[in-house]
Amino acid sequence: MAVTYSTIEYLYRRGAWNAESAFGDHLHTCFAWAILISLGLAITGLIRDHNRLIGSVALLLSLFGILTAVR
Repeated sequence: MAVTYSTIEYLYRRGAWNAESAFGDHLHTCFAWAILISLGLAITGLIRDHNRLIGSVALLLSLFGILTAVR
C-alpha cells in the first residue's frame, strides 16, 4: 500500500499522473486491494493475538490507508 501511494504521489508531483489511464486504473485497484487485505489482517490479528497493542496499531494503520484513499 505504501509503495502504491508513494508511486501515485511521485507521479502527481511530477505532473505525469493520469488517473484515467490503464496504469492509473491498475494502481488504484492494487491500492484498494492492499487496503482491504490490511484491514482484514488487522482485524484477524486483533481477534487472535494476545497482545492487543500490536493489533490496535495495525488497525490504526489500516484506517489511515482508508483515509488516504478517500482523499
